[in-house]
Amino acid sequence: MASTDPTGAEHAVPLSFSAAEAEYLRQQLSGFKADLEDDLKTFPDSSLADRWRAEAGAYGRLLAGLEAGEIVADPDVRRLVHEWLEARSEIDDFDLYERVVFEHRTLRNLGDQIGAGR
Repeated sequence: MASTDPTGAEHAVPLSFSAAEAEYLRQQLSGFKADLEDDLKTFPDSSLADRWRAEAGAYGRLLAGLEAGEIVADPDVRRLVHEWLEARSEIDDFDLYERVVFEHRTLRNLGDQIGAGR
């Protein structure tokens, strides 16, 4: 398990991904988290700062859970993965088929494992 406990309690959901899926999720989640942290540094007094902070924390928990192989899928984590699934569904038509299939399968896998499906 990671040095910080990403599961937080006894209701941890095991996560299992191929190496390629895990790398894709790691890159995407790290980018989302970094973007929010950049927004917080750039606009610390924004009315959205509390939301950005909470979402950056949820992405951090997802990253830690990905490394640990399990996570407690709290409401913020489930909401963000659900919103990500919905956003991907809207842009899939504009992407390359093979990439879309891989990304959608990986994200659906994450959503199913943590109960954030549609």
